[in-house]
Amino acid sequence: MLRKIIRGSGFTQSEEKLIEFADDAFFGLWSYPNVYSDEGYSKNKIGKEVSDLLVIFDKDIIIFSDKAITYNKNKDPKVAWQRWFKKSVIQSCTQLFGAEKFIKDHPERLFVDKECSVNLPIKIDNSFNFHLVAVTNNISDPAISYFDKIEKGSSATLVNIFPLNAHQCLENPFCVGDVYPDKTFVHILDETALKLLLTELNTATDFIGYLNEKERVVRERTLLVSAGEEETLAAYIMGDKTIISKEIIGNDQGMTIPEGEWKNYKTTFNYQYQLSMKKGSVFWDNLIHNFSTSILSANVGFFSEIEFSTHELGVRELAKESRQSRYYLSKNFKEKLKTTQPHLRTSRMVESIDEPGKFYLFLFFPNDSKLSYSDYRIQRISYIN
Repeated sequence: MLRKIIRGSGFTQSEEKLIEFADDAFFGLWSYPNVYSDEGYSKNKIGKEVSDLLVIFDKDIIIFSDKAITYNKNKDPKVAWQRWFKKSVIQSCTQLFGAEKFIKDHPERLFVDKECSVNLPIKIDNSFNFHLVAVTNNISDPAISYFDKIEKGSSATLVNIFPLNAHQCLENPFCVGDVYPDKTFVHILDETALKLLLTELNTATDFIGYLNEKERVVRERTLLVSAGEEETLAAYIMGDKTIISKEIIGNDQGMTIPEGEWKNYKTTFNYQYQLSMKKGSVFWDNLIHNFSTSILSANVGFFSEIEFSTHELGVRELAKESRQSRYYLSKNFKEKLKTTQPHLRTSRMVESIDEPGKFYLFLFFPNDSKLSYSDYRIQRISYIN
């Protein structure tokens, strides 16, 4: 039986922004703010928060930790950086590793509310891949100020020097690296980088694909330095979802992505092409959004007796399509709809460009018998069955 799920809404302004960005990419059905465990519930009747935001899509889990620590501009930059880094990054990593362990060990003890009355609706097992994201805030302006003293015109994102661990990052202001190389990789995103990634890669497949590729090139030591997250993203898009190919650079070298790659990318045809694909695939996004909202509110009409997992599985197939594939599918649907004559029943079968062998069957037929909307829905369902 499908039941209404009320998700958390965040406790701080920065958490609310994170949730907003995530909902645009993951449509709520796969993103759960303020997830709780039942630790301490027997004593306090309130669970313990596991993560600020948990995204579960297909076989990937993304755990977000959000910190809104103020950077003290009145202190020496090195002192201010160390204090900010300890509270923003190191404490986030501690939270992320703890959440990862608990989810792996006790996936059945996760809840969407602090009263621990509603279980997380998506089942988790040991086949899932984990991605950890530390979201930091209040650092973009100090970063610009710091780097402008070296050279004018720097971006607002932190510099990535991946060989630096957490201790070494403390000694290098506004630089972050692979802070705990012996553990699951932590993506450290300042507010500028977070907004950019979840705007440019606003589908689950595209965003997770970027995380996977970045983790690969860093842990293989193929990518050593990037002038900023936007530069890494530019390399990823222009490299057709490959940041750096190890076959090209050899086994004993590492690459640096210089500043300016993102600015250069924005002048290319590829950038305009990406914008047109987003605009041309809004139809597919809206389709997923409407389904997701209906499932979370348990307002699906027919088949409300079917459990959440079955509904989620169907809509997930729509959401698995990348931005490019959504554009292609939307284009085919709208073209067929536009050319279909009134009172004519017709159909079109379209293959996913992401998953060859996966087909969508679009059925078009009018309510020519003047049925009520409810009866019209029953009529359409009969064609599926």
